[in-house]
Amino acid sequence: MSEIRSQQETLATYPQRMLDAYLTDFPSQRDALAPFTRWLRRHRLSSVRVEFRTHRLEGRHYESDDRWQMARRFLTDAEMDSKTGAAGLLVLLYGIHLTRIVTLSTDQVDETSRPVKLTVGAEPIELPDVLGTAIVELVDAAQRRPDGWLFPGRNPGLHLTPGPLSRRLRAEGLRSGNARTTALIELTRQMHPQIASHLLGITPQSATAWSRLASGDWSDYPRLRAAPS
Repeated sequence: MSEIRSQQETLATYPQRMLDAYLTDFPSQRDALAPFTRWLRRHRLSSVRVEFRTHRLEGRHYESDDRWQMARRFLTDAEMDSKTGAAGLLVLLYGIHLTRIVTLSTDQVDETSRPVKLTVGAEPIELPDVLGTAIVELVDAAQRRPDGWLFPGRNPGLHLTPGPLSRRLRAEGLRSGNARTTALIELTRQMHPQIASHLLGITPQSATAWSRLASGDWSDYPRLRAAPS
């Protein structure tokens, strides 16, 4: 409903094309919305339609090369504004969901460290220089406002909603849902789910599920972690 209201639409007027665009970046919502839209049609409250996914990753996967090619573009495009660049890289490099990105605040950034650190989960992430610079620019802008949001919304005191940010990224050719899936698959293939959970701010159960999907084998991790260096 917040996405519908942000577009100045109602359930009765919300067009199918806008719902389809939203689901492109948030395909996990499809299964939740499918029965609701059927109920709306049955009661003649809306004509929008959503069908269940045949597979939970349907339409979401990027090839690894596509992900890195897009990341290089976001890292090197000097004309890209800080909000779009920072959000795109947080998705591409760390698989962070847009709903979490829009709630980032200055309290989560250590701009005095080198490299700049951003805390999304239990442990801070050391950011690459270009992303760190973009985040510091957002911090500098946020310090002129009392709310401290890195991604402020139109209304005073409120952060940006995921919909407008998603459209910014789509304008640059980035489908955040696809990129996030690929990033999380690759990251959980490279690190233990517990580390992924601490760094990325996802639940241990979610990190473990992504690791299984990535065919990661971390059965020796506790023994290796305990072994003397």
